[in-house]
Amino acid sequence: MGIVTPKLLRSFRKHAVIAILVIGAVVTPSSDPLSLSLISIPLYFLYEISIFVSSMELKRKQKRELEEERLDQQSST
Repeated sequence: MGIVTPKLLRSFRKHAVIAILVIGAVVTPSSDPLSLSLISIPLYFLYEISIFVSSMELKRKQKRELEEERLDQQSST
């Protein structure tokens, strides 16, 4: 669909870090930094994994479109 692209995710990385820290602060039952870190670090890694998965899927989609385009050109000639 192309709604969330790797470029978009990378450009909003700073905002995502702040949002992750705020979510971690709200979700943790206490106010100590260890609890905040235990919630925030896995969330940040999930965000980075989503960027990686999105970029892999985009490359796969572009490759598939090129192959379809090449097949269309071969069938039309």
